[in-house]
Parts: sequence; structure tokens; C-alpha cells
Amino acid sequence: MNRTISIDLQPLTDYLLAVESGDGSVDDQLDYLIAKIPMPQLAVAIADLLTIGPPSAWIGSVELVGLLGNENPQLWPILIDAIQYRTDLGTSHLMAGIALLQVVNKIPAQGRCRELVEEWNEDQQTLNQIEQNPIIQQLKSEPETAIQILENFSDFSDQEKAELIYEIQNQPASSLQSRILNWLSYAPDSPIEKRTTTPAGTPETQDAGCTGWVTDLTAAGQFGTGLETAGETACRFILGGSWSRGIRIFERIEATQDCTDFVPELALPRMVCTHITLVKFWISALLEAGWHKEFKSGPSAWTAGYLRHEILTWTDEDETNWENWTEILVDKNPLNVSAEALKHDSELICKALPHWFRPDELAIELASEFHRKSGPVSEDRLQSAVRVWFERTLGPKIGDLITNLSAMSYFWLALAESDVMHQQELTGLARAAARIATDLNDPARVVANHPFIRAWSEQTFATGLNGQS
Repeated sequence: MNRTISIDLQPLTDYLLAVESGDGSVDDQLDYLIAKIPMPQLAVAIADLLTIGPPSAWIGSVELVGLLGNENPQLWPILIDAIQYRTDLGTSHLMAGIALLQVVNKIPAQGRCRELVEEWNEDQQTLNQIEQNPIIQQLKSEPETAIQILENFSDFSDQEKAELIYEIQNQPASSLQSRILNWLSYAPDSPIEKRTTTPAGTPETQDAGCTGWVTDLTAAGQFGTGLETAGETACRFILGGSWSRGIRIFERIEATQDCTDFVPELALPRMVCTHITLVKFWISALLEAGWHKEFKSGPSAWTAGYLRHEILTWTDEDETNWENWTEILVDKNPLNVSAEALKHDSELICKALPHWFRPDELAIELASEFHRKSGPVSEDRLQSAVRVWFERTLGPKIGDLITNLSAMSYFWLALAESDVMHQQELTGLARAAARIATDLNDPARVVANHPFIRAWSEQTFATGLNGQS
């Protein structure tokens, strides 16, 4: 929040977290919040949250407006403006604000709030029709209406989910039945088995029409990605996570004409690639990794299946791109195992990934030992330090590092196709990463005196030493 408040806002944070997680302590947190934070300061904090707070704090903030709005009427126009102008809020967030404004009869005569009310009324009419029409009948005659129920799938009880799935599975086979089951297979703990074929194994000629972006990997192998569908009913999907831990962020946002630029800007050396083939492949791999056990789907779980099977269609062009990249990185990228060649590749990679170096306590301790010694560090002492750090820290993580380097080789190569100014540099970097990943895939080559492990360790020590200076 922009304003400085000279009181402890922790009770407010605790309350918002309780609302977001559905914690049973919400009422107790609310009582404590009201008792601890004076009304004027609380109103200022809520105003800031409505205007620039994270989407995760929105529902709790709206509920507080409902409680405090009579004594703090300035909150109502702030809520209306937030609904009007914020583009990072999902439909469920916006409708929570609209519901409150309807209760207190403060819906403006025109603008986005009025438009959302009309949408709300249409949805209510649709829901009334749904209640009078069995789900299977809708799947046969009104599949678009049936999606309204599927969007609430995550809120069903386990018994309701099982009954719905059983009902769908026991209908005569059809393409619609297969599609619905594929969507629902991505729900957490779904009894439906997901299709596990990779995009590269299922080329199609259909293109759903979309644009997107993907960030490079962090040191922990995490990345963010986004996809925007084309057409009048365009949607934006934001995902984040890693292949090892699954999805940690999943948001679906309606894309309007006045939406801000979708592609994020990252400070160097972090980079963003917008090549749609790479975007499709990385999102698909993230979805196939499944839902992380701590992840709670913001939108409905069926959205992941819909995204995977309806939008991320693998076209002939995507297949050709991937085959070309693999040929450049693997088939026409001979590995030179000489110490000089491996050292050159290793130095290129270390230079390109300074944000991957996160020294642990042992690396910092070893680096400090070098710093305390007068004169240059002997080769034997340096190699001994590398061996110690490799055995205790780097060695157990080398598998993930190899996977990440291999992924980054495709990232850099895809980026090279759109970055003409740095095409040669990025292609060379991609090929170097692929060669190192290939060499280290042989367990016999993963030793402390390997040029890459030596270079990676030295850079880690240097980063740890700089952090202490």
C-alpha cells in the first residue's frame, strides 16, 4: 500500500488470508481486526487494497466495505472505480463487488458496473434453466449451457463429483462426452485418467488461434506463462509454477479491448519469449505435471482441461518448428568433450544465467575461506572446495539443473527466431546448453572436475563472496 500507516496492520493481513483460504477462524479474525485497528486507518487501508491490492485480498476487502461503508461512505465510489478500471480481477472478484453494490442500491446508471449487473441477470436466468434441465440432457442439446455447471465443478462435494462423472461416463460415446471428460480430468484428485500424450505426439491441422508468452526459468526451475485466445469471447490465462512441483498460479481473465498489454516486461537478464510453439509446449508440460497439493484452483478445475485440449492444439506448423529446433540442438550439434570446448560452453552458460546462482551457507563459508587467505588461492585448494560443495549441495541437484538447461536451450532457440539483433548469440547459447545437458546426462560424466561443474561452483563461490562484501 502506498500510504504510510503508523499502526500494526497484521490483523488485517490475517483476516484477508483467512477469507481467502476459507479458514473457519474468519469471524474471530474479524473481531480482532476491528478491535485492534481504529476505523479511520482501517478505511484508508481498505481503500488502498481496493485500488492497488492483490486480487487475493479483494473478497475480504469487499466484505469489509459492506461492514464499514455506512460510516465511511467514501469507500463506495472507490469500490465502483476499482470495478470500473482494474483489469487484473477475475469475474468472480468483480461479481462479489457487484453483489454488494446491488444490496446497498449503489449500482451506477452506466459503465462497467451496470454492464456486469446485466450479465449477472442473464447468468441467473441461465441457472434457473439449468435447475429445470438435467445435466445429461444439457450435454446433448445445450453444451454451452452445461459449461455453467462444469465451471462450478470444484465446489461440488466428492459424492456430487463422482455422481456427475458416473452419469457422463455411462452415456453413449460421443465427441462431446470425450471432451467433457478430458476437461474434468484435470480437477484435483479427479478419478478420470488424464491423456498423457505430449503435444509433439499429436499433430493436428486445426489452430485454435492464440498468442502468448513464457518467461525463462528461475534457479528453482519455476516460470510464468500466459495465453490469450482470439475472437469476441477472448480470454487470458495466467499460469505459474514448475514441472517438478506443478501449478502454483492459475488465473482466467476476460480480455476486453481496453486491456493493458499482456506481455510482461522483465529486467535483464530475465527474458520473455512469445513464440507460440514454445508457449504451447511449456504450458502443456506444466498442465501435465498436475496440480500441486497446495494449489487451490482460482477458476474452476475444468478450465485446465479445456485449455489443454481445446486451445493448445498442436498444429503441423508447431510440429515442424519443434523438429527443426531438435535437429539444431541435437542432430546437428555434435558434442566436443575436450576440456577447452566444455569450458567455453560452461562460461557462456554461467554468464547468461547470473540469476540462477543462489549460494547456500556452505558456498558462502567456502568463499569466505578464500577471502581470508592472503594471496591467490591454490588450484588444489580450489578444486578441494569444489569437490566438497559438489558432494554436499550441487550433486543432489544436478538432475534438475540438467533438465532446466535442456529446457532453456529450446527457450533461447525460440527467442532467437524473433530477436534478429541477437540471433547468432542466442543460437550459440542454446546449442551450448544442449551440449552440456547431453554430456551430463551420462552419470559417469557427473564428477567434481567436470568443466561445467567447476565453472558453476566457482561462479557460486564468487556470488557468495560478493554477497558478503
